[in-house]
Amino acid sequence: MPRTVGAGRGGATEIWTGARAIKLCIGAEGAAYLSGVFRFPLDVTDRFSTKSARAAFIDRRLAELYPETPIPLDHRDAYTLLVAVLLSAQCTDKRVNLVTPHLWALADNPADMARVPVEKIQAVIRSCGLAPQKAKAISGLSRLLIERHGGAVPRTFPELEALPGVGHKTASVVMSQAFDVPAFPVDTHIHRLAQRWKLTDGRSVGQTERDLKRLFPPERREEKAGDAPAAG
Repeated sequence: MPRTVGAGRGGATEIWTGARAIKLCIGAEGAAYLSGVFRFPLDVTDRFSTKSARAAFIDRRLAELYPETPIPLDHRDAYTLLVAVLLSAQCTDKRVNLVTPHLWALADNPADMARVPVEKIQAVIRSCGLAPQKAKAISGLSRLLIERHGGAVPRTFPELEALPGVGHKTASVVMSQAFDVPAFPVDTHIHRLAQRWKLTDGRSVGQTERDLKRLFPPERREEKAGDAPAAG
């Protein structure tokens, strides 16, 4: 969560410290992999007494090992990224990348997707899990993009989160990866790792996100803009 960290290891999640993405493996196998590579949590928690010092070390170490972080979900534009991120809920990135070519063959833009019966979308994405809910969300958000946004993916958190099936984490991934807006797509896996590395005392994903934002301030994000991978 090699340069494609997380591929084949239970998926991957991005934490963005500024414009550069820090890839963290997720899931039990991915967490074990990172713990082996970086000797976490003992090395970090013992060597650094403050959260800011631990955060700086983690930032530097990951940047050294993964200077170019690819986006794990295959996509063509902001719309296909949005759909891919939605499909990745409780599913690995590897599985999503196997399914989306078949979905894009059916429809790869809001106008075409809105015309596809929900049942047909559901049949294509079945192996991603939660297919009935995800198919309904994909169909619904496609219609709303046409009706409210002229077929374009909106560029604000409130507008994104108003779409069916789009929560704060999904909106954060789209904002950071499609529109190069510094964001922290924090999920339960990142929450767990941040606690393990003592970067947060938060009991919720929301609190962890707020803590990470304080550790990685906007001015540092701007300094790292040149390291950002190509979005979209």
